[in-house]
Amino acid sequence: MFKCKSCGGDLIFNIEKQDMECMFCNSHFAVEEYAEDRAAEEDEVYETTVYTCTQCGAELTSQDNSAVAFCSYCGTEAVLESRISQAYRPSHIVPFKKTKEECKKIYLEKARREPYVPREFKDPQFIDKFRGIYIPYWEYDVAFNNEPVLTVNESYTSGNYRYDNVYNVKPQIKDTNITIPCDASASFDDEIANEIAPYHKEARRDFNPAYLAGFFADTADVEKEVYADEAIGRAQDHVLSNVTKDFEAGARVDISDNDKERSRILGTECRSVKGSLYPVWFLTWRNGQRLAYGVINGETGKISAEIPVDIKTFMMVSGIIALITFFVMTITGALILPPTVLMFADIAAFIAQYYYQKEVVAIMEKETNRNNLGALSAKELEEMKKKGRRRVKKGLSAVVIFALVGILAFFCVMLDTYERLPIVTPVIFIAGFIWFIRTLKPLARIKEKRMIFGAILPVVAEFIAAAIGITLPAADWIYYFGCVAVFGALTVTSLGLILEYNLLTTRSIPDFHDRKGGNKDAGR
Repeated sequence: MFKCKSCGGDLIFNIEKQDMECMFCNSHFAVEEYAEDRAAEEDEVYETTVYTCTQCGAELTSQDNSAVAFCSYCGTEAVLESRISQAYRPSHIVPFKKTKEECKKIYLEKARREPYVPREFKDPQFIDKFRGIYIPYWEYDVAFNNEPVLTVNESYTSGNYRYDNVYNVKPQIKDTNITIPCDASASFDDEIANEIAPYHKEARRDFNPAYLAGFFADTADVEKEVYADEAIGRAQDHVLSNVTKDFEAGARVDISDNDKERSRILGTECRSVKGSLYPVWFLTWRNGQRLAYGVINGETGKISAEIPVDIKTFMMVSGIIALITFFVMTITGALILPPTVLMFADIAAFIAQYYYQKEVVAIMEKETNRNNLGALSAKELEEMKKKGRRRVKKGLSAVVIFALVGILAFFCVMLDTYERLPIVTPVIFIAGFIWFIRTLKPLARIKEKRMIFGAILPVVAEFIAAAIGITLPAADWIYYFGCVAVFGALTVTSLGLILEYNLLTTRSIPDFHDRKGGNKDAGR
């Protein structure tokens, strides 16, 4: 605890004035006035209070000795256990620039833009629980020792001509140093860290515990080696993107995708790894055994918010829309033929199917920690390193499928309703079946196996619609039967989509009792 030189009261770091402020007499002092008088053997550590959550095992450190009333990671409303200990001393710190009030405004603006937000997310008492936490990061100093000759392929169109150019360039990258930060906390999700990045290098200061007064800090529990390859790969990507910045859009460097081969060509070397603390405003929403986080970059104000959908609000709004649609359809019923309703219901089912598959993939990536290396066990990390870092080029299959459906719908506008149906419904069924096959692989890797029903139902409905569309029965009730089948599948799939979205945007109660770089359930 830092004491006021005027009255002896407790000091906190004042974000607006970037100095130390007394909580009693409001005196202000420069942070440098509280520089430590450290012995040589104490250079690597500093003394602090460690708070441990008895439920999830999360640990936060603080320069304050006041009792902590809740855990930021699991939302437990209880006084945490505390002890005096020594913490790893980072080299740098980025002080908080955004105040708590600014942070609350940023969060409210985000919440207001989201549909069907739970009522608690706009409750002033809830958003007042934002807590300032410094997250530990490893900063990898990556250097380049070679001056290679690289081939750049440039393709572009100007007027009626297409230009394909090949250049040999020699970028001046020798002795270039790039600092790549990666979060060093297993309890802080890498995806969240990426969403609120970047922090600016010029905002860094030499570490002084005085900056921590009034805030908390997470503990570094991810080894430096975990992100070494990732940091080198990101540094190389950055250098290569700079090589093409003066060329036409779409220009690329003709170089191997393998990081080891790139390192040989560029002379890449990780010269040093230093620890730093970066500021984060942290908010935890807990509902039963599920959590959602609101995280804001304490320097720039960039936000990452997990906001679930309130099912009651969703059902109420959907009911109102359904009633309005019913009355509109009743009034204009003479103008809208049953085959037209079936065709548009079929298109809506395919769109829901598309987004359902995207949700399944997102859940699979979150459950398998594909984008969170710090949460992988040592064995999983070793397996990933053996496979090597891969750059996966996104295919155009989804774009192609939607383009075909869109072009088909455009041309069918010029046809009679009964001429459109035999064309549109079979094509949608084929596209939907292909999309279902694409969904099977991620479905096999997630815990919620019941999601298979939400993937199958639209395909069954699309098959029924295709069968009706091809045969073109004379009885209107058959078309209405197809509409009921499609809308029923659409309703079940949409509701399943909302439920799984809530699983995706919330987390199970974390368990950090074994903090060795691996938290298997933090994402679900």
